[in-house]
Amino acid sequence: MRMTGTMAAACIGHRRWRVGLASLLIAALFQPAVAQRAPQPMGRAPGPAAAAPAPTEKPEIADPGEPAPQPDPGCEELPVDRQQKRNYVKVNATLMAGQFSAGLSMSEFDDFYTKFYLAQWTQWENVTKLPDLRGQLRNSHLARKSNSGSQVHDHLNELVLDFMKKLTAGPYYRAVKINAVLMIGQLNSVESPPTPWSEALKVLVAIVGSNKAPDALRAAAMVGILRHAAADNIPQADRELITAAMLRLAAADIGNGKPAAGRQWILGQGLMTLGLLKTPGNGNEAFNVLVATLANSKLTLCTRSIAADSIGRLSLAGASGIDATEAGAALGQLAMDACTTEIKSLKPDSVAIDRDRIKQRLDAVLAGAKAIVSLAKDPAQQAWITELGKITKSVGDMLDDPRMRDKDKEVKAAVEGLPAKVSAWLQKRPK
Repeated sequence: MRMTGTMAAACIGHRRWRVGLASLLIAALFQPAVAQRAPQPMGRAPGPAAAAPAPTEKPEIADPGEPAPQPDPGCEELPVDRQQKRNYVKVNATLMAGQFSAGLSMSEFDDFYTKFYLAQWTQWENVTKLPDLRGQLRNSHLARKSNSGSQVHDHLNELVLDFMKKLTAGPYYRAVKINAVLMIGQLNSVESPPTPWSEALKVLVAIVGSNKAPDALRAAAMVGILRHAAADNIPQADRELITAAMLRLAAADIGNGKPAAGRQWILGQGLMTLGLLKTPGNGNEAFNVLVATLANSKLTLCTRSIAADSIGRLSLAGASGIDATEAGAALGQLAMDACTTEIKSLKPDSVAIDRDRIKQRLDAVLAGAKAIVSLAKDPAQQAWITELGKITKSVGDMLDDPRMRDKDKEVKAAVEGLPAKVSAWLQKRPK
């Protein structure tokens, strides 16, 4: 499955991590908060999640005198029965056949996985290999038999889900727990075309909504939920389950301090999810949450930009009971705040703004403005919202124009002048 452009993008100005699942493990393990990703502007070609920009900063060089990380003595490791390797050929044949036979019983099949193949996940020596182990389980085992009606495929799905649930709840290394959650998010009911498994979604939603689950596990669960939301064939029941969970997530208090940064990342994923589902929700509840987030100046510009971009992804045709001017005003304020903050971030005597960052944010505003034009109740409102799109697009086009590549002063002046234009535009807000 190819991810959307939103999911493949990185938030310029925050620490960047590859969107690939292995990166989330690294971020959660070694950083106090998981980095936030901003939306990729509407209209840009989507790419696979693994194609996200690589980190721009230089990697840290390990101190040769620094001791290597040691296992936490408080964590447990399951015993690994390496004698089970003798059944590998039979297990492989069973996966290909799709049914159990006299050559390998179901209990022997289960022992291979629970006592050997999956048990090795808990070993400290395998912590750095966990992303590869996930890939092997996904591609060489679960995907070996593609039809959902396969007795073996469905049984292995159940076995893996049960085992991963135990790992997330047990006294195992943090990396083990995170990868277990990520694995749950990769389970399919059908392998071709890939159809995310509804039973796995229920577990992911429970983790995200848990007050007891560490933020790292909740972030890992959001990766899987996004995958479900992006699926073309998502069942209506799953859609409703995700929507309700994301609305609860958006309503929760993210707190202050370092934990709040990671929770904003999780919130951003929730906003992206609402955009991927494309529906404004019953009583426009999803749309209203996105507008409220967009207007919340206490949140980061990155989170607010994701809300704007997600509004742009909603199917609003036929929606009623929405004040288009309220959403337009919130979009305009985001454009003003983004430009003002960008100018303030410049060092003294510097004129070189971060073009990619401000471009992403203005394009998110433009995406939102294009979407809400259809909600205008009269020509005056329609013209007013369209004007905001023209103001932001003019600056966005300049940022993209190769002829302006060496004209930092002119570009800075355009960004610096946008807030005044939007402020004047806000004064003309129609009733």
